[in-house]
Amino acid sequence: MSLETTVERPEGSRPERSLGRVQRRLQQWRDNPNPLWMREMRQAARVQGTPVALASLTLLMTFLIGSIGGLRLAETDDLAEIGHGLFQVFFSLAYFVVALVGPALGANSIAAEREGNTWEALLLTGLRPHVVARGKFLSAYTLIGIYIVMLAPVGALPFLFGGVTPGEVLIGFVLLFLIALVTVGFGLALSAKMQSTRGALVIAMLAAVPLSGFAFGFLGFGGRELARSEWGYALRSGALWLPEAYTVAPFDFRFVYRLLIGPAVVLGLPAWLLYEIILANLLSVTEDRSFGLKRWHVVTTLLLTLFGIVSVLDQGPGTSVLTAFSFVFVIWLTYMVFASYLFATEPIGPSRRMERALSDGGRLRRWFGPGVLPTVPLLQWTARSGLFLLASAALLVAHVRWHSGTPMPNAFAIDAKGVGVSAFYMLGFTEFVIGLTAWLRSRSSGATGVRWVLLAVVFLLIAGPWMLVALSGQFVHGAQGSLIMAAPSPVYVVTIAVPGLLREAPTWGDLVAAAMLVGAVYLISGLALVRSARRRCEAIIRDHQALLVDADARLAKEDEAAARTAAVKDPADGGSSELAEAAREWSPEGPRNTDRSA
Repeated sequence: MSLETTVERPEGSRPERSLGRVQRRLQQWRDNPNPLWMREMRQAARVQGTPVALASLTLLMTFLIGSIGGLRLAETDDLAEIGHGLFQVFFSLAYFVVALVGPALGANSIAAEREGNTWEALLLTGLRPHVVARGKFLSAYTLIGIYIVMLAPVGALPFLFGGVTPGEVLIGFVLLFLIALVTVGFGLALSAKMQSTRGALVIAMLAAVPLSGFAFGFLGFGGRELARSEWGYALRSGALWLPEAYTVAPFDFRFVYRLLIGPAVVLGLPAWLLYEIILANLLSVTEDRSFGLKRWHVVTTLLLTLFGIVSVLDQGPGTSVLTAFSFVFVIWLTYMVFASYLFATEPIGPSRRMERALSDGGRLRRWFGPGVLPTVPLLQWTARSGLFLLASAALLVAHVRWHSGTPMPNAFAIDAKGVGVSAFYMLGFTEFVIGLTAWLRSRSSGATGVRWVLLAVVFLLIAGPWMLVALSGQFVHGAQGSLIMAAPSPVYVVTIAVPGLLREAPTWGDLVAAAMLVGAVYLISGLALVRSARRRCEAIIRDHQALLVDADARLAKEDEAAARTAAVKDPADGGSSELAEAAREWSPEGPRNTDRSA
């Protein structure tokens, strides 16, 4: 039986259910694991320095935690406080170990194949790109998992003092494994892009150090203050607040979307994006690199929109709707700029191979295909639909509060106007960023320059107007009318929502008018840039198609001439012709069939 042989389902049998497919897939993974993963694990087992590094790290961590516990025990008699402090110290150090070792292990993976001249041999094995990506990821993730498991006994030391529950320790280790997904994926994404191991390691370390510190401060200390002030959780000091929040928060709908769905989205979406980037870097330029990234973009836009709507609807009576919407506005704007930056490397048009594949698929498949022309409408559609839903949710909350009896009689009018202005400004700026990205890509032969120019323009638009206001000296003196100079900056819209500063000022109407004017300029400019980019891309694709047709015609003529020449030189293969008959009848000495008698 060959591999192409298919087994027909017996007549009258039911199709395989989802549970059966999952069981079959698990059995396949158990019986036939990833071959690249197995090879990497065998190579790692032969390295003699790995057990020494693991033992040294465990001993160092044990000595450090024990020393801190002994010093604290000499200063205070509160054992619960000592246990909580050791818990914070241990998992903070373990976080930085995972955040720094994970990218290093991932960076020393695919780039090592290219540098060691074994990448071509790996491609000749016939393994598909997703199999290679999974094998490399599983090997690096297994190694970082061994580090976490070796540190597990040290995590039990806080139990000697108390103040920490077993559930908090278990949740802390689960979070370490989830964070390892992102860090290993980050290193693999750089390794798939770079050609040398040294370059991948240097960039991974230079990026991992500030990013890990920022995430630790923003999500750690910032998240703890948010959980204390906005959510009302009674949390102790320390950056690792999430394990404790699971024990003190009541189990309700807010618990589900704040502490279960929220962390899963925050860690899952970046890990998924890094996986799609790895696949895109492993594929050739003639294959579809855009489908996975666009699928991630649509799902992420939907989830961020839902979380933004829930955040606006979940605000308490003391929080302004406009303030909550402005917070969502900052997150949404940052995401849309990142999405434009992500798709700045789109090709002008699909290759001939992808054109044939896309012609066989439906309209949705062509919309998710490579090229600037299908990418721009996708970005515009996701931005407009998400903004419409967010603004509708904010206006609904403001309307409900107005009918329920608000202390301020004009609160609904102010919130509605502020939400409308913010949404319009956000729409105009996102359209401008999308149009600028498409326009730059249509006039550039490479994608790297497009990203740098895009980042420079966005930075100047965000920070430049505020620099002018600060240099003019009016912002320092607190003149509210001078804020109109900062209208080109997207941060300017957030100032409209500042309670007690601009809402009741005499110049609030002028500030709103300036925001509407700048938003309209951004919107018109963005649509004009999109139209110009579309025309440019259509002209480039049309000229490219004409060149391909001309090349096909020339090749056809060359093939026809070659066939005629072959027929003359080898008449036995293609029958006889007049020239072939003449060649058989005549020779340099004269006719072969002459009459001897004559």
